[in-house]
Amino acid sequence: MNIGYIAITIDGYIADNAGNVGFLDNFGHIDTGYDDFIETIDVIIMGRGSYEAILGFGMDWPYPAQSTWVITQDKSLPTPHESIHFWHDDLQSLMAHLALKDNENCWFLGGGKLISDAIYNGLLDRLELFIIPTLLGSGIPLFPENNHALKALTLNKVTFIGQAISHHSYCFQRSE
Repeated sequence: MNIGYIAITIDGYIADNAGNVGFLDNFGHIDTGYDDFIETIDVIIMGRGSYEAILGFGMDWPYPAQSTWVITQDKSLPTPHESIHFWHDDLQSLMAHLALKDNENCWFLGGGKLISDAIYNGLLDRLELFIIPTLLGSGIPLFPENNHALKALTLNKVTFIGQAISHHSYCFQRSE
């Protein structure tokens, strides 16, 4: 199963203009089910910006148990863990290369362009959005402007986490 799983502000941003996710700091103590989620993931795909943001946190690589693929044209990025691989082509060719089995779960970590490309190309099965009650006013949007990736999806459920966060679970009808 291919899953987009991401936190966004009420106004649709996944980070501020500098790529920081400080808007999440006030909500880090709330259990959103992330620990259970990450245990089900076999493969992670992300763009270069998300990769560099994670490296910028200055901690050990947070996904040592998952095979991580970074889509980038930059061939000089650091590799702090053996589970990290770089892909210098497009998302569709990476998915063909991976040839994931039906029982494998792939997390499309981000950013917005990667998730939009996955939606546009019919690669996502589910989209899990965690709406954070914050307005940034500007920043990096989940869905970039002039995006042609938007497709109809079905809302499976909405769960309220504490008094602050709402978790919206959507599914896509994948085209084969």
